Order: sequence, then structure tokens, then C-alpha cells
Amino acid sequence: MTTAPQHDARVVEKLLRRAVHQRTIAEAVTNYSTLPAHLLKENLDAETPEGERARADMNKAIVAAKTREFKTLGVVLGSRYEDSPIIVDDGSAPPVEHHANFEPSAHPGCLAPHAWLDDETSLYDHFGLGYSLLVLADAGAPAADAIEKAARAAGVPLKRIDLRGKGLEKLYEAPLALIRPDQYVAWRGSNADAVKLINTIRGIETRTAARRAAS
Repeated sequence: MTTAPQHDARVVEKLLRRAVHQRTIAEAVTNYSTLPAHLLKENLDAETPEGERARADMNKAIVAAKTREFKTLGVVLGSRYEDSPIIVDDGSAPPVEHHANFEPSAHPGCLAPHAWLDDETSLYDHFGLGYSLLVLADAGAPAADAIEKAARAAGVPLKRIDLRGKGLEKLYEAPLALIRPDQYVAWRGSNADAVKLINTIRGIETRTAARRAAS
């Protein structure tokens, strides 16, 4: 029997996070490729027909070259973790990435969709400092009990948030959603092997699988 390497799932995720960094850096490089000096034209200050045309042309050039720099919600909020060993993929397809367009999605690895609640508070303001288990429908309550128990046994900080009747099941497309401390979705569904789920999000399941594969 060989000794398995001590794979740390969180180290693996840091490597996966590079894709997010690289996307952000690539976007910045694209935006930096056109600087204000590149858009300057002759006669901009002239109170003449030539000056008016120059200003109109520069306005068009600014809109064409710099709009992308100020409309990047898809980069700011739309980046995601892919193939992370501490996120449970549910087989769904994530939204198509676009630098400007952001489509909220509870696909595991995506930023948790935001919502304003009936009391005018932000959903995010109810998240805990550790993991947050969103109970969105009655169908998820039994599994929520098991997940909460497994988290407590493993010493994983988890806050259960009862949001049944708030209309969020449609937004999250599941009766339960488990949110990471960084507000990204770790898992969603209606039922799960609670112990395995908790072990996965804390990296234990990955290390166990690695040891079995190497034995």
C-alpha cells in the first residue's frame, strides 16, 4: 500500500481562483489599451465648425472605446469558481460569462443571488460569519436538520436561515442552498448525505478520496 499525498482542497481552490484573477486582469489590460491621450484630436477647443466636429468625433470615440471600462458588472459579480473540490456541482449549466451582463444564478460556484426581503433588509445582511444554510421551502426542512447536525458535529460554523414563504425558492431553484463565508454558493438541492456534504465543503471528502485512489 502506498501513502497518498496530503491534498489540501483549499490549496486547490486557490489555484482555481487564478482563473478569476486572470479574467479580471485581462479585462483591465483591455481597458488600459486605450488611454485619454489616444483619443485627443485637433481643434477640440476651437469655437468653430471644425471644433464642433472634433468634439463630436471624440465623443463617439470615447463611447466606443471606454464604455466597456465602466460597464463591467459581469466581471465584478459574474466571476465564479469552477471545478472546486469544496463546492458540490449539481450538474446544471452556469450562465454564460460576459464582461457587462450579469445574470444572477445559484449554480454552485456562483455568487449567491441577492434579494431584498419583506422587511426591506438585504438577504446578505442575514448571512452568518461562517456558512449559511438557506431554508427556502418546506421540502428542505428535514435535510436542513441533518445538515445542521452534521455541521455542529464537525465544528463547522453554520447559521440556519429560515426563508420559507419568501419566494426565494424560484430564485435559487432549490429548497435549500448552502452559502460559503465569501457569499458564493457551495451547494443547493433538496436532500443530501449531510455528513458527506459537510466533509466535502471542508475538504475532508477530497482528501479521503485521494487516499483511496492512491492505496
